[in-house]
Parts: sequence; C-alpha cells; structure tokens
Amino acid sequence: MKKTTNLLILFFFFVSFLLPFSNVSANYQETPESKKSFILKTENLHQTEEKLKKIGLSDFKKIDSLNSFIVDLDEKEKSLISQDNSLIYLEENKKIKISEIPNDTYFSNQTYLQSSNILKSWDINTGSQDIVVAVIDTGVNYLHEDLKDSIWTNKLGYHGYDFVNFDNDPMDDNGHGTSIAGIIAAKRNNSLGITGIANVKIMPVKAVPYTGEGVVADLAMAIIYAADNGARIANVSLGLAEESNVLSEAINYAKNKNCLIVAATGNMNRNFIDNPARNPSVIGVTAINENEIRASYANYGLGTSLTAPGNRIFTTAFEKRSSSSFYGYSTGTSFATPQVTASVALLVSQDPSLNIEQLKKRMEASAKKISAMGGVDYDIEYGYGKLDTYNALVFDKLPPDIISTIHNTGDGNYYLNIQSIDNKTPTNIMPDVPISNIRSLKYKVDDEVIWNELLTKPTLKAEFIQNIGKLSNDKEHVITIESTDTANNKKTITLNSKDALLPTASSSIQDYRYELIEQSPYLKTTPNQTHSLKLTFKNTGSTIWNKNTVKLGTSNPKDRGSLFKTDKWLSPNRVSMKEDYVPIGGLANFEFTILTPNKIGNYSEYFCLVADGIGWMKDIGVYWKIDIENLSYHAQYIDQSPYLNIKQDENATLWVEYKNIGTATWLKDTVKLGTSKPLDRESVFHHKSSDGGWLSYNRISMDQDSVNPGEIARFSFTVTPPKIPGIYYEYFRPVADGITWMKDYGLFWQIVVD
Repeated sequence: MKKTTNLLILFFFFVSFLLPFSNVSANYQETPESKKSFILKTENLHQTEEKLKKIGLSDFKKIDSLNSFIVDLDEKEKSLISQDNSLIYLEENKKIKISEIPNDTYFSNQTYLQSSNILKSWDINTGSQDIVVAVIDTGVNYLHEDLKDSIWTNKLGYHGYDFVNFDNDPMDDNGHGTSIAGIIAAKRNNSLGITGIANVKIMPVKAVPYTGEGVVADLAMAIIYAADNGARIANVSLGLAEESNVLSEAINYAKNKNCLIVAATGNMNRNFIDNPARNPSVIGVTAINENEIRASYANYGLGTSLTAPGNRIFTTAFEKRSSSSFYGYSTGTSFATPQVTASVALLVSQDPSLNIEQLKKRMEASAKKISAMGGVDYDIEYGYGKLDTYNALVFDKLPPDIISTIHNTGDGNYYLNIQSIDNKTPTNIMPDVPISNIRSLKYKVDDEVIWNELLTKPTLKAEFIQNIGKLSNDKEHVITIESTDTANNKKTITLNSKDALLPTASSSIQDYRYELIEQSPYLKTTPNQTHSLKLTFKNTGSTIWNKNTVKLGTSNPKDRGSLFKTDKWLSPNRVSMKEDYVPIGGLANFEFTILTPNKIGNYSEYFCLVADGIGWMKDIGVYWKIDIENLSYHAQYIDQSPYLNIKQDENATLWVEYKNIGTATWLKDTVKLGTSKPLDRESVFHHKSSDGGWLSYNRISMDQDSVNPGEIARFSFTVTPPKIPGIYYEYFRPVADGITWMKDYGLFWQIVVD
C-alpha cells in the first residue's frame, strides 16, 4: 500500500441527481471584469428568457427545476433586470470554497472507527448497495482501487455529473472528494487500503473545480441532480458564509425528494457556521480533536447538530497525473462530516422508511454527551454531542402508542377507531417527530389464529376506522390490537365488546360537522362525455352519519336541479354516500358520475353536505370547475434527457416528456414530435432503423399508443451523429399532424459530436 500526504481540504457540499439545467449557449466563458455572475428568478421562465435575449444577453444558463437563470450582468443590465415586475430575486452567484489544513503524514490508523462507535455498529448493519450517497465535491476518483466497486452508475453508464465543466465525467482533479468518498464507502474485506463505514453506493457530483473554489449556483444544481436521481443522503463538505436564495431553494427541493443533506460547519474558527450547514433541514457537523475538545479550526454556533473526530483522518487520496491508488491523512470538518453521512446511510439501510426529519432527530438524539459540554443537552460548540453510530442504530427502544375505541352501530355491527404512532422521545429535539414508523398494525377477535393486518407498508401515522362485522350478543368478545414499529418494538392492547360506545344519532344540525379530505380534479372536457367524480369528507361532528340521512346535495342555490345529473344519482339534486354509516372521526366517500351537457361553456358545479330532514351542514364552497369545449391539443413541457457528447461512430438515445393539457386524447398516429426551427426541417441526426423512434427525417413517434388528458407522453428516439464533428443544436416541438402545431417551449438538445 503506497501512502501519500495530501493537503486537507474542507468542503461543504449538496446532493442532486437528475440533470436540472439547460445550456442556452455553448460559448460559456469566464465573466468579464466589467460583469458579475448573478442568479435570477422570475415568475415566468419563458418570458424572462425572451427579455434577456432582447437586451442582448444570449449567454446564460437555466436551472429549470428552480425556474432560475445564471447570467453575467454589468451595472446597466442589472438595473434593467431589477425593474422586471415578475422578478422574485436577483442575487450574486456567490463563491463557495473548500478549506485546507496541514496533515500529519505518519498517522496510520483509522481511529475514528472506534472513537465514533462505528465498529460496534457493524454488528447491527453494514449498509446496503440499494442506498445511494451523493458526494458533492471536487469529484471522485471512481477508478481508485478501493472505491471502484462502490461507485453508482446511471442507466446511461455514467457515474454522475460535472457541473464545473458541464459533462458526464465527475472525475476528481483536486483530491478532496476522493477522500470524502473513501471515509463513507471504501470497500471492506478486499485486502486493499482502508475500510469505509457503509457498504453503499457513491454518486460523484462535481461542483467545485481543482482550485477548491466554485460558485453557489453549481452547488445548487448539484443538489437538485442528486435528489432527482435517487440519492437518499448528500455529503456537502463545502459552503459559504453568506445567505443564498438559490441554495435555500435547492435544499428545500432535496427535502421534498426525501434527500438529507449533511454539511460541514467550516474551518475558520468562527462563531457562526457556514451555509448550508446552518439550514434547519440539514445536519451540520463540526469537529473535535483527540481529547474530545472542539478542534481549533472548527466553526461553531447555532445550527450545529453534532460533532465527530476531524484530525488526521486516514482515507483514500488522489494525485493528479497519476493512475495509482493513494491513501493519506486529512484534517478538518470536511472529514468529520462523511463519518456522520455514512452513519446516516447505515440507518437508512436498516430502515429505508425513515424521512429526513426522523433521520436528523435520530442522529442528534443518539449523540454522546461529552465532558466538554458541561452537562448541558445542547452546546453551540458541540451541538447535541459526539457521533455515536451504534447508538443511532439501536436508539429506539420504546414501543409505539396505540389509541383505540370500539363502537357498536346499534344493529350488531362493531367497528374500531384506531390510531398508532411511534414514540417521540426525546421531546427536546424536534418534539413532533416520531423516532420510527409503524410497520405493522393488526387486530384479531377472541382466539382467532390469523391476524387482520391493516398496513401494506410502513407509515408515519396509522389511522383506521375498521369494521369488524357482527359479533354475537351471548358473550363478551375481546379484540386484541398489536402495533409494531420499524425498530421492531411492539405494543399490544385489548378492548372488550361490553365497553363498545353506542351511536348517538343527533337531531341537531350543530352536531353534524365535517372537513374536506379529498376531491377529484377539475375537468376540461367536451360535450356528452361521462366522467367520474369523487369527494371524501371526515366526520368531525359529535354524531354518527347514516346513509339514509347524510347525502351530497346541490348548492348555490340549494336543491337546484343539476345539468350534469345521471340516472345513478338519487335525484337531480342528491348523491348517495358510499358507506352505510360513518362513525365520528370516520371518512365518508361520495363517488358519482356526471354527463356533460351539449352546450360549450365554463361551468361551476357546487355541492354541500345535507342531513335530510335535519338541515344543511356548513357550506365550505365545494365545487368543480368544468370547462366544456371542442377538442383541443395542448402540451406542457415536463422533462428531457441530458445534452449529449457523442462520437461519430456511436448512437445514443434521447427522450422528452410532455403532459397532455388539452381536451383531446393523443393517439400515436396523430400526435408526434416534429423538428422545428424551421418547422419540418430534415434532421441530420435521423436514425434509419425502424426501432429508433423516427417515422421520417422530421417526425418521431410517441412511445404510448394513446395518452389521455392529464397524462404524460414520452417520446424516445435514437440519434445517429453526422460525419462532421462540431456543436449542434437540435430543436423539436410537439405536433398533431394534420391539425395543429402545439406550443413551442424552445425544446432543444446541445449535441457535441467528436
């Protein structure tokens, strides 16, 4: 094993997986001294693009997922843009950088594995190759002997993305990212190098160049890419001191994709921590030395989640211009951070159902209180304490809670009202977040051998109104309910039929209350069409609902005869409830069909719940907007495959997705993808094979045979490059052949032919 000593680089980084940007110009250059790079967000992406072009700005990039642009502006151009009424924000594309600290060449043991209780955690879980961890950094040497078997590969055969050079090769040219990746997932038991903490896949996402200094827009795009492409955790060992709207939006985007960011606090010995580590949705990691004291370089402050060893971390290394695999020592919060990242990966491997709030709470709550904290639960220098990986895996030792009542409907039928949620201890950290999820909730009556399982997959909170049928009156019946959380803690309770609550059928309308739970979408349709509608209400009142009493009535005005009625209705102004009865807290469903009238127009169809013979319940304004028009063809752009770098002797596959937002069903023989700019031009990338998606030099076939309004169509096709190398721009637009061209969203691919 050859060893080398590398300068330590501290990084703050973010994850994203799907390609979230589009190049508008191939000639992206360094910003002239008279201009600065800005990030621009508006309410209308397309209109803003046109405005930029009108004032002579054609060299910019788009961050499609955030409806933002990266554009170079001088003061005059900045002033013009600032006057745009649709502007949401205009911020400077701020610098992000890694921090470098000297290393100790002769420290040769991975002491952090013992110090952070990682070795013991392997008795519980060693990780899963189904879990993907994004390393957002300077790239990763994916050919390293100790990493190559742990590198993620997408469907096109690429290992990630490079947002510095905008290509599909995230190779490291600095070394920082390679060191991060080794701590997380270097291969175990391969007689080589070191042992990574988790047997997971690493997704390299390059957001910082070899200099160690990049821009926040690249970090934001990297986060979006990781989240879109399935990374559950992203290690971000880099950051910046300032606030950033685009970075906050990217973090929130990742949160909504259930991708947790773990970020370093920084290495300036400063009493506030870097961004994104201080973001409330992120785990911010600081560093301690060998004596469990805050490392002299480590930033600290509010937002710090926990700490981990940061000095002399032995890991994989990288030397430019060398094909050998190296190992070395690194120091800083950058290298404390992947210890936490990998520990989260072990936790996700053990319980994939946990969301990012649960993961963050588990890591903070399980941290070890060290003496330097002085006996407090939280300290701005150490967060909630020192990383304890084993404790994080075994932390949940308490059973879930069960709240249940049994009800007698009065006709011999019984039902259970059951709620189960896992314990929330400790309540001083994210008090409303359960530690685990509910994996199983089941019941049985008396001595039944077979349990009745209510859950099909783990859930944060299990709630059921469960009909258990008729029970004989000649004896008491015992109903046993058992809930199991995803940490395998169980709780069992029993109910007795003699304690069943009897229904209280009220004659007062004040006892009939409800809230809307679900409503089927508004409709765009054509005359004489049948559609199914659905409403779900929750009984929040103090009386049971009976099918013969509670109905859905037409309103605005009440009891009007509906133009949309069918013979399935009870009358022209009443729709029946699906359930025979709905207990207090239960759900009532109204599922019914409508027939659209002959007359074209825009209709609003209002409904309200009524207890017939008692009164109308409170009108909350439930209605459907129903637009009846002639058949129309309209498309909304959804997504597309990345731009291409391709050799002359190879083929590649592209795809684009559009949503059918018109009223006509798209048929394969009618709706196609046509070449544009100009319309119907002959494409030089036409692939002649019959299975390549092309119908002709200017038409591409839809993948599906038909796509109904509201559904998404995909066009997949093979491209064969021309013999002349260069940079090409291929424009396309959906068309209903023989009827109309649909809206032009400016769809194109930049294709570089080598």
